[in-house]
Amino acid sequence: WSNGQTSQSINVNSAGNYSVTTTNANGCVSSSSSPVSVTVNALPATPVISTSGSTTFCQGGSVTLTSSNLNGNVWSNGSTSNSITVGSSGTYTVTTTGSNGCTATSSPVTVVVNSLPSTPSISAGGPTTFCQGGQVTLTSSSPTGNLWSNGQTSQSINVNSAGNYSVTTTNANGCVSSSSSPVSVTVNALPGTPLITSIGNTTFCNGDSVLLVSSSNSGNLWSNQATSSTVYVLQSGVYSVQVTNSNGCSSISDPLVVTVLSNPNVNIATSGTTVICDGENLTLTSSPASSYFWSNGSTNQSIIVSSSGSFSVMVTGSNGCSSNSDTVTVTVNDPTFSTLTETALDSYTLNGITYTQSGTYTQVLTNAAGCDSTITLNLTLNFTGVVELDYDIVVSPNPTWNTFMIRSQTEIVSSFSIFDTQGRIVQQGKLQGNETMIDISMAQPGNYILEISDYQMKVRITKM
Repeated sequence: WSNGQTSQSINVNSAGNYSVTTTNANGCVSSSSSPVSVTVNALPATPVISTSGSTTFCQGGSVTLTSSNLNGNVWSNGSTSNSITVGSSGTYTVTTTGSNGCTATSSPVTVVVNSLPSTPSISAGGPTTFCQGGQVTLTSSSPTGNLWSNGQTSQSINVNSAGNYSVTTTNANGCVSSSSSPVSVTVNALPGTPLITSIGNTTFCNGDSVLLVSSSNSGNLWSNQATSSTVYVLQSGVYSVQVTNSNGCSSISDPLVVTVLSNPNVNIATSGTTVICDGENLTLTSSPASSYFWSNGSTNQSIIVSSSGSFSVMVTGSNGCSSNSDTVTVTVNDPTFSTLTETALDSYTLNGITYTQSGTYTQVLTNAAGCDSTITLNLTLNFTGVVELDYDIVVSPNPTWNTFMIRSQTEIVSSFSIFDTQGRIVQQGKLQGNETMIDISMAQPGNYILEISDYQMKVRITKM
């Protein structure tokens, strides 16, 4: 060939006139062939692709590829514009055709679109509506790559504030999922902390009480299970009140200590039997205490009793608490003065003693209570067989406070006198009928003698 090659065929890529000769077996060379003219047209400039950003991005993103040639572009995806926006993975080129029909293709640009992670879901570890001070745990379905709307990045978060909470996840390629459906958290306010006020002292004696009052008019629950706004407290303890509002949220008061002091034990000891005779006395002694107040006004630990009555004592212990004793009833049996007017034929026997002469006689006997009893006997002895009747006279009550009654089975018509122990008359009057009420309320307490004149009868009266 004219370019020196000797093969039957040659590949030509340069412009020029190409001819060929042949040589036979004898070494003879043929004439040169007619030349073939080869024309090589110039290529257009090879286009260059520029990108608007990274060619590796996440699903939903894109990148713009731009050819360096303004015209004559044919992209590998068929587009003929100067720029294309790519949102799918692939290898992209652009080809430019010159006026002589020659083309130039750019270097390829590879676009990688990474897939998004699955949209996470949120599970709640409890109610999402709760009271202030509570919380709920929200957990993402993705174990890793979480970003919560409050900025936390753990799989679970503890929420104690109201709001809407969502989460996204990021995979190993850095792609972020769609945001989860939000979870709404509602935090209800607590009612105001109640205050307890006491009406009265919170330290008091057994048998007393204190009134505790809540500052809330409704929704109260006391530590003793009462539900009113006030409670009366009788026992020692620590008391508080919880108030619940319409949202079911509660606040509890500070505790209040109530102390109930014990009352002292009190007993009355007697120096002997509580039934004594006139002129005797009985000592009543209280069990030990800090102070004493007897029903007769004494403030000593012991009192000496010489008259009938009911006696009790109130004692106060070292803690200031008081107790009342049981009542001790003391009975003083006064000497009985009675008068008998009797008639008999030739003799008369009274309590084992026989009288054979008329006259006035006195006997002192011991009655059933063991006390002396005096009987005055006006005795008339005769042989006429005429016997005068007794008068059964009763004075009661005795002892008395202010009044007593004189009773008889038969009508009494007589005057009476009441003497004090000095023999002075303190009251006089008339008796008429079977019953007469005598009022001695003006007399001082003590012993008196009632004399019924016409019956020659004397009775000792005790005014309490």
